Amino acid sequence: MVDPTHPKLSVRRQSEALGVSRSGWYSARDRQPSGKDTELMRTIDRIYTE
Repeated sequence: MVDPTHPKLSVRRQSEALGVSRSGWYSARDRQPSGKDTELMRTIDRIYTE
């Protein structure tokens, strides 16, 4: 995950290390998860807490 507040690594360097584009990261950071993703996260959370 890219940390825009990292004291030593810029978003550009982190994006390069992860193999993602900066524009893609900036576009996705404010996007809400889809209904399917939300359901999957809830399922994972439920299993983990059991």
